[in-house]
Amino acid sequence: MPDIWYWIGWQKKTNGLWVSCPEGTACEVDIAGATVSLFKPSAKMNNSGLPTRQFLDRMGAAMTDCLVVHDEMDLPLGQVKLKLGGGDAGHNGLKSLIASLGSHEIKRLRIGVRRPNNAKTAKDSVLQPFSNFDKTALEPGVDRAIDILLSEMAAPALCKS
Repeated sequence: MPDIWYWIGWQKKTNGLWVSCPEGTACEVDIAGATVSLFKPSAKMNNSGLPTRQFLDRMGAAMTDCLVVHDEMDLPLGQVKLKLGGGDAGHNGLKSLIASLGSHEIKRLRIGVRRPNNAKTAKDSVLQPFSNFDKTALEPGVDRAIDILLSEMAAPALCKS
């Protein structure tokens, strides 16, 4: 996996074993005493909705069981927010998920990737390699994202934007 912004949701390693499945790759991990399936669609981000829908269907899981981790250009680098619902804000991966899942009510863990004074378009920005500054600035945000995920698994709360 390349070390670029496009893959932000998959950057942190897990201690589970990733295996191929019809829709991509999946991994089961123990989080807060529960077995949780992590899923990486085989399709590129912009077309990730259909394989995600197919994975949820095959697993017998509802959309409400799904938490999507994604890059967020509207948040400063490393800032993390949990959100329920909303539009796609021009994010083609979210657009694909919303279309395939049939609802905007998707639980999202948004990780900020907007660099200070960045005038690049989202497309140009998220396909660039991480700089050393970016890696250093992003690491606490990824750690916070994991903490939020663990907290959400232990005691689901009403999502806040």
